[in-house]
Amino acid sequence: GIVPVHELGRRPDGTLYYTMQRIRGRSLTSKLKEATTMEQRLELLIHFRHVCEAMAYAHSRGVVHRDLKPDNVMVGEFGETLIVDWGLAKIRGEDDPRAQEVSRRLRVSELDGAASTIDGHAIGTPAYMSPEQARGDLPQIDERSDVWGLGAMLFELLTGRPPHTGTKAVEVLQKVMDERPPRVRDIVPKAPPELAAIADRALLRDPSSRYPGAEALAAEIRAFQDGAPVHAYEYSSLEMLRRFVGRNRAASVAALVIVLAVVAGTFVSYRAYKSERDLRTLAETRTGAAEQRRDEAERALVDARLAFARSLLEHSEAALAEGDPGAAAIYAAGSLLHDPTNPASPEHVDMPLGEEEAREAAVRSARAFSAYLDAEDARRYVFVRRVEAASARGGLAPDGRTLVFPIGAQLAIEPADGGARRTLPIHADRVLGFLDDDRVILARGDGAGVYSLGSGEQLHALPEGTRAAVRFEDRLAVATEDGTVRVLGVDGYEELGDFQTSVRGETELAWSGETRLVVGGDGRSVLELWPWPPGPRVARTELPAEVHAIAGLDGERRVALGLADPLVAVLSPDPFGVGATLPTLGEVTGAAWLKAGILATAEGTDRVVVRNVDGAQRLDTLHLPRARGHRLESAGRLGLLAALPVRDPDRPVSGSIFRFERHRQRRSRPLDASIHDVRVDGRRRRVLAATLRSLEAFPMTRGGLGDRETIVELPREQGHPTRIAVARDGAIAVVTDLGALLLVEDGEVRVLFEAGHPSPCALGLRFGSHGEQIFVGTVDGSVRRWFRARRRAGDPIPGHQGPVCGLDLTAASSLLVTASTDGTVRLVGPDQGRVEREIERADTTFTDVVVSPDGERIAVGDSAGFVTVYHRSDGSQAARFRAHEGGVERVDWSPDGLHLATAGRDHHVRFGTADGGRIVRLIRTEGPARSVELSSRGSFVYFQDGPTLVRLATSPSIDPRDPARLLRIAEERAGLRLDGLELVPAL
Repeated sequence: GIVPVHELGRRPDGTLYYTMQRIRGRSLTSKLKEATTMEQRLELLIHFRHVCEAMAYAHSRGVVHRDLKPDNVMVGEFGETLIVDWGLAKIRGEDDPRAQEVSRRLRVSELDGAASTIDGHAIGTPAYMSPEQARGDLPQIDERSDVWGLGAMLFELLTGRPPHTGTKAVEVLQKVMDERPPRVRDIVPKAPPELAAIADRALLRDPSSRYPGAEALAAEIRAFQDGAPVHAYEYSSLEMLRRFVGRNRAASVAALVIVLAVVAGTFVSYRAYKSERDLRTLAETRTGAAEQRRDEAERALVDARLAFARSLLEHSEAALAEGDPGAAAIYAAGSLLHDPTNPASPEHVDMPLGEEEAREAAVRSARAFSAYLDAEDARRYVFVRRVEAASARGGLAPDGRTLVFPIGAQLAIEPADGGARRTLPIHADRVLGFLDDDRVILARGDGAGVYSLGSGEQLHALPEGTRAAVRFEDRLAVATEDGTVRVLGVDGYEELGDFQTSVRGETELAWSGETRLVVGGDGRSVLELWPWPPGPRVARTELPAEVHAIAGLDGERRVALGLADPLVAVLSPDPFGVGATLPTLGEVTGAAWLKAGILATAEGTDRVVVRNVDGAQRLDTLHLPRARGHRLESAGRLGLLAALPVRDPDRPVSGSIFRFERHRQRRSRPLDASIHDVRVDGRRRRVLAATLRSLEAFPMTRGGLGDRETIVELPREQGHPTRIAVARDGAIAVVTDLGALLLVEDGEVRVLFEAGHPSPCALGLRFGSHGEQIFVGTVDGSVRRWFRARRRAGDPIPGHQGPVCGLDLTAASSLLVTASTDGTVRLVGPDQGRVEREIERADTTFTDVVVSPDGERIAVGDSAGFVTVYHRSDGSQAARFRAHEGGVERVDWSPDGLHLATAGRDHHVRFGTADGGRIVRLIRTEGPARSVELSSRGSFVYFQDGPTLVRLATSPSIDPRDPARLLRIAEERAGLRLDGLELVPAL
């Protein structure tokens, strides 16, 4: 599998040469390009296996390739597989002959693509490069870096693309360093789950979590091809049985024959021996077998329930990501209810669990409960009731209190939120609109009129052939089937003017501001804009599909159009035309503005989607009984939304009422750049956020977070910020990824320590208790000090053999606590430098440290995802638990010392008890969570979710100990019920 060297010699002029095997064949890259389907790419798996086995041999000889990619794999004419281009290879344990060249500064902006080999600050090929290669971290590049390259090749074999893509190498390198690769089955759901699991493990960002070398990866591929279990994949009982039978068909048949023979022998024995002893023995045997079968059946039932709970949790998290919080809450509650490992579940089974199984069970329950809380917090509308016989021919009064709709020869008037229905003897075809809460506009046959909802009398007759009517302030526009639009006064019905449009038949109207009226035909793909007072037509717009619904007007004077394409088109007033089109989940049959920029649309046959049209973001999904379409009506301060189904005589469907509900616990503020650290400044009641290039402040308000204020722009040449600290007087210290220390005072930035070497972690940073000193960790293992009053640096405090990634002070700055990548925690006097205690853990790399409020305990996070709590008095371990699947980035104590909040590289923020026994909240973030801090009273946790600053309550108002009640509430609030994995609208 490795291209051989046949001869090495020297030419007469003294230059060296070598002769290698000539390869006749093609690269794996060209083979992959020819394979247009996953099935065709899977035929290349045998070549990938040969690559793994060849690299396993190289690793056994201590050689690391460092540039594995499909372009460096040749497939010969007769099917042989060879790895080429060993130019970046290195022998483990020996000096790197290219180290000086590798340490150069990389100028990736000059590169055009992501598939070229780079050596410099980074080493390898960006699209197939591990994070440690992208950072240029030479000591960390070993066999596990080659495993990443193999995983990237397997990822491309399964998905048809590398894990990270981009048009520029710098873009790809940034993704490699900052982002987790997507999971294979998120891109290709039909990919073989075992191979997907192998690729996902090989592409874990933490090298210690990957396969230790190519041999382990090759063994997994061989196991998959041989039908043996793959360790990276978690099998269900049914899958394990199916694979065993597939691998051992002869043995399975033989076992069945043996079982039948035993049964037959038992029967013969029973007939042959009639004694009481033999009968008793047989009865005992059967009893034991029955008990075993019962135990197996019970275990199978537990496994089935556990698989069901896992599937419900996956559905919940997917629904929340897709903007369907109602469904997400139901699925999350269902997962809590049906999980046999959840102690609060009525289906809980008391069974022995290993340490890892117990941790997975606790994490699963925490994920489900957090998903439930997040879903309830994200929900915009809750279900109120179904309204029998209400249809799209009806409407909602302006105050939102009354629903009006025709039933046969009667006009029904019913309180929207429930109450007694009354009727008027009016035979109407449909409700065209309202003038106020008492006056309704009804279409009746070829005519129409204004009627009183109190007395039922006709107040004014509208022109014959009226097909649409819409009010704006003190005037009413009425469209007739011949294309005429008349404008009337709403009080005396006097005619104020008219104009002739080209729209015929069924018509939709919408005001676009005080001086413009939009006219569209139902089923037409043309809109006309007319001025008020009447004048020549202003504009005529062609649309991409037929118009089924018009909603106007929002706070920005925009009109929304529901189309059959399926699309929503948003018309901008100046200049008039389609400002945006948004794809929908189905044909749009109804639309209604809820407030400026927030639009509800009836899509397909059974749902309403609430969107932010400016950000094209799905905010909520409301589920409805299936119908041919729905008309949407939103009105009144009650925040009610009515979904009225298109009438179907063969299948009557009720209308649905929903009520707006405000967010309760989660508050967020988006920024235009990713956030690197968050700090609470309790004295000034503000939250600070350090972005890539600036410091931002958000005031703490009763409602959450106020509008941001940019404090200062940071100097780019000093690197980007990784930690910030706040003094009592409001001064802000910043440490960067290049080790620079900045001080921000009175809106100005001073550089106290200049940038140096890049740090593999966020260096520790703290002010002294009175703000007179600044302590900052360094890459060389010391702690540097700055005296603010003297405006000079103090003597550094030495001690560690690696970067100081965590730093904290006890009360009154009596003791400095530092944690380092060298696996030690040091407690020293900050003035004399006297070492009180050193705690060492040789098997880990510490990433952060924080002292408990009472000063008696020290919590330390590490790169393996564990948090360890030590007693300060004697250094003994008080607790140790896995908080994250990836490294811990930040740790913070609650003010009462009972809880810890952590941020991790596994895209989660965790809040739980300090002994690790209970997880209160487990919040998923878009990318690695870099920072987390609790408020001064511990009521809220602040953290960054990508470019968004988030505040979340730490004490949920919902009790997780009754999952059956949670499910019942979630179903009631969504108007749905859970049936297996299906959601069925409640009638």
